[in-house]
Amino acid sequence: MLWNEEKLEAQPLTRDLLDGGKGIEAPLKIAAEAERLSFSCRLSLQGSRGLFFAPMGRNTATTMQANWPDPSFQGDWLPVEHAVDAKGFHANWQVASLGSKMPRQWIGNNNPGKNNGVEMFGVNFLQPVDAYRMAERSVKYQLLFLALTFATLWLMEVLTDLRLHPFHYLLVGAGMCLFYLLELSLAEQMGFPLAYGLAALAVVGLLSSYCLAILKSAGRSIIIGGLIMLLYGYLYSLLVNQDYALLAGSVGLFLMLATVMFLTRRIDWFASPGGGGGKEVRAEAGV
Repeated sequence: MLWNEEKLEAQPLTRDLLDGGKGIEAPLKIAAEAERLSFSCRLSLQGSRGLFFAPMGRNTATTMQANWPDPSFQGDWLPVEHAVDAKGFHANWQVASLGSKMPRQWIGNNNPGKNNGVEMFGVNFLQPVDAYRMAERSVKYQLLFLALTFATLWLMEVLTDLRLHPFHYLLVGAGMCLFYLLELSLAEQMGFPLAYGLAALAVVGLLSSYCLAILKSAGRSIIIGGLIMLLYGYLYSLLVNQDYALLAGSVGLFLMLATVMFLTRRIDWFASPGGGGGKEVRAEAGV
């Protein structure tokens, strides 16, 4: 730290800071006749979540500039002006004593933060969406994907004479759940977009081949594979589009529901599965 152009050596702080944390301190040399004192320090932050200031001066003017493109301005005062772009951010704060209840001085260990609360302002360094967070967000749609896939298989049972065993559904669901493990493990070795694409292709290829065997029809297998591919494409668009994720998600769910309602509009739900019809069942029961 430079204090009136004099270098000071910092020492470990032996008491709590304003917010109860630990820090460093340096003894100051203040002349009684001094009217203006200048100080500066340079900090290298590694692994820090943010940087905050307590406005202890009568008028506190703070300028912060960093190469972090995802700042979150927090605290009791927001910057009076700021600019954020892909290269970083620049922000200015102006805090007057009339807008702060922080004392200008105190004696000994009578820490103002212990009783009155600490007023601070600053910025949190938001972590951009990484592979782990993307994988976590994608898992939240798992139940929807399973429901739509199982509903498609079930509709094929209803609309045709096909019969599937619950074990078939179990294996299809296991294959879809395996996608998220493949996605995360591949993302640790390569970029997330490539890992996502490879995992989706692997799962779609696996399930399409399996459905070809259990559905006994190439057309039905293509429908299942195409549906799963569309679902993964839709999910990826939600993951990478942070600004319109809620809008895209709600519109997508509406379209999915509308599609299911359209395809099932002519199904007789009182008839027996397989299209035999309720009359035939009643006739057999009567005989």
